Amino acid sequence: RIIEELFDRQKTFWADPSKRKAVLGSRRAGKTEMWARILTVVAMQNPRTLSRIWSHARLRAKELLWDQFRFLHGRHGIQVETNETELAIRFPNDAIIRLVGADKDKEIQKKRGDKTIFEVLLEAQSWESALLEKTVEDVVSPSLFDLDGTVCLEGTPGAIRAGYWFNITGNNDLDRTWQCSHPKHSDWMCHRWTMLDNPHL
Repeated sequence: RIIEELFDRQKTFWADPSKRKAVLGSRRAGKTEMWARILTVVAMQNPRTLSRIWSHARLRAKELLWDQFRFLHGRHGIQVETNETELAIRFPNDAIIRLVGADKDKEIQKKRGDKTIFEVLLEAQSWESALLEKTVEDVVSPSLFDLDGTVCLEGTPGAIRAGYWFNITGNNDLDRTWQCSHPKHSDWMCHRWTMLDNPHL
């Protein structure tokens, strides 16, 4: 029932088996709105696992998604334990979702030892390119290794046609979904849609 709430472009993204996926979209395209649903399903299907949602600022992650999780779980009668101080959601099967920030390098480094099943980095266009790449390649990707997990980036087109985010999403191919052609990032699949694809507007 939760997945059925996604619209077509979101369902295509969810069904993509790639381990590295990106969403490039316009504002109001419904990118952020899918994460509460996807992460909830991942948690319910994978007991005793950890999933994380990153933002460039921890408070921003809370602003974007904390209430969305609360409303979703209430609507579907999903019993969870929430810790608003830690921004953590624990499910009855002991799966956990955490909202984390990349405000400080010291805080990012503390996350190195975690073993995760799913990682999402929000508003990738707002990150400094070197920090985004370091977080994904040096912290997030090694955390996913044990469980063969998935990392997802999402954001709008950046102001500069260069850097980590652009290299993953900047292809001018008009196809909705395509494999990144950049030699360093050919394992990424990029999905694209705009607000015109969002039936809720």
